Amino acid sequence: MNPFKVAGYICLLVAVFLLWGTIMWVYRSQIQNGWPSTTAIVKDYEISTSPGTTGSGNNRRGYTEYTINLFLEIIVDEVEYSRSVIYSSITSDGYTDQDKVTTTVSYKACRQVAEDLKRQAEIAVFYNPDNPKDMVLSALNPLVAIPLLLFAMVFGICAFLFLYHLPKKQKSD
Repeated sequence: MNPFKVAGYICLLVAVFLLWGTIMWVYRSQIQNGWPSTTAIVKDYEISTSPGTTGSGNNRRGYTEYTINLFLEIIVDEVEYSRSVIYSSITSDGYTDQDKVTTTVSYKACRQVAEDLKRQAEIAVFYNPDNPKDMVLSALNPLVAIPLLLFAMVFGICAFLFLYHLPKKQKSD
């Protein structure tokens, strides 16, 4: 089989996968942005750790990722709902996946953040009115899908070039 066609089909599959991810992200964010918010009670927390490595060769280094899992409770229409929600994942080198915690570099510091949240006792959440047990700390931002869409477009253009333009150009030479 022609290597351009193989590359074109691979690019097409990646483009479709990225486009599907973009559509699902925007769909889910629109749903969550329509959810009402309420105050949840922080009942407890759990901190889990997982080791990892980053880099390659001589630049390889280890890190530990700490995840704060909050056990929350909300009351909707006089019915109590409980759920555990990940508050943040923090690595030992200070990286975090949310803006809420930026300098936690040890288990002790991570535990302090969790204790402060528990002492605060209440935290704002968004919940699904059809299933209040489905709650999130913050609704998804649909603008995050823009890079996915751009990558889908790049792979789509590459697929077009590999499948239609490059093979014709090669034949004419």
